[in-house]
Amino acid sequence: MTRLKNISTEQIKKFIWIFYSVGIIGLGLPWTRVFFTYLIPLNFLVAFVVIIIADRSDQKVLLPFAVVLFMLGFLVEVIGVNTGLIFGDFFFGKTLGPKIFGTPILIGWNWLMLVYCTTIIVSQVTSHRYFVSFLATVLMVVFDMVLENPAGIMGMWNWDWAHVPMQNYLAWFIISWIFNGALQLRRIKLVNPVAGTLFAAQFVLFLFLNLVFFLEQTLAL
Repeated sequence: MTRLKNISTEQIKKFIWIFYSVGIIGLGLPWTRVFFTYLIPLNFLVAFVVIIIADRSDQKVLLPFAVVLFMLGFLVEVIGVNTGLIFGDFFFGKTLGPKIFGTPILIGWNWLMLVYCTTIIVSQVTSHRYFVSFLATVLMVVFDMVLENPAGIMGMWNWDWAHVPMQNYLAWFIISWIFNGALQLRRIKLVNPVAGTLFAAQFVLFLFLNLVFFLEQTLAL
């Protein structure tokens, strides 16, 4: 791990863009999509390693909060998928890996990663903690809006509705704001020079997939 910590910020950023460029190609091409879809858990693993390597925060303070947030994010999804009361009626597919109570374990990490990255991004614009929590929340909801269509096509999760219900986005906003607000109340200063790059690479990936899937559906008509 010490060796990995010595990797420069620029090297990590370059790796992130190369990694996600490969993902864009693999998921964008119909004949390689199925194979790359089952590599989606690798995305979570890579994101985890990248964040750990580049993190410059006070980890003694951050780690306990991160564990709690991971567990709460997972619990929210467990309740949501088993009751339909939070996000609406949906179910998780197979591509996110092992599940407990019908919920992929990795989904807790997804909540934690998004809160972590969006907070760092917004903190570069404003230091006011109320604005940070609100703007980070908005960024998370926008990310979810871009993610939803590709997620369904790649079997990450699917809705029982014809379209993603507004309830989902409202729930995302409320829960994200609670998580981001809690982070600001704890006054944990997050420092990671590649968090913005990681978030941007994932955003570009799903934005591109939206375009690809839209074109495929349009041409199939």
